[in-house]
Amino acid sequence: MITVAVAGVALVISDSLVMTINGYDGFQVVAWLSNGTELKEQFDKTGSPDILLLDTNMARINAVETIFWMRAEHPSTKIILFANLSSKLLKPSLIRIGVHSVMTNDMPLSELEKMLLDIKHGLDHAPVASLPPEAEAVYRDQETLSRREFEFINRCCSLDTLGQISVKMNLRLSIVKKISKRVYAKTSVRGRTELIVYAMQNGLTIYEEPIDI
Repeated sequence: MITVAVAGVALVISDSLVMTINGYDGFQVVAWLSNGTELKEQFDKTGSPDILLLDTNMARINAVETIFWMRAEHPSTKIILFANLSSKLLKPSLIRIGVHSVMTNDMPLSELEKMLLDIKHGLDHAPVASLPPEAEAVYRDQETLSRREFEFINRCCSLDTLGQISVKMNLRLSIVKKISKRVYAKTSVRGRTELIVYAMQNGLTIYEEPIDI
């Protein structure tokens, strides 16, 4: 039996999704988790499932940080990300950092079954093929966000100055300024305020309380 965990408020409240997965031959949903903190505590106690269905709109600890943690602590678990994919840049970036497949809002549940079966049979699911054509073009033609750039975005959502961010990232201030310029260019924002809005809209911030901007 392939074990599955569902994490994220939007997924947890979807009883039909759980019933659908349990209806697939050889699959069983064993955990329903509402946020990233609950996920970490549960997996530390009981171990991780074979597959994690992860919503981008995660509370407390966001999807990106959860993916990094899963890759470090539970690398054998395959992650299927449920995403609205409002950001073209975010689509290939999430795949690059360790997502096995991406389930978009416009995909029928039959696509989810295919992804689950690919994992069950040990196949290498081609994640880019699951993306719409415009996202594939982004994946081919543009740089994606690096892990350090993700970290910079997260830290920008605090009240820290660039100098304080450089200390926390253990980098020289001049390097952090270069990173900020790259991030602004890649996300098409004009400054830190717009970057915070971008991060919140795309589920990139790990901070529980909204920042007053």
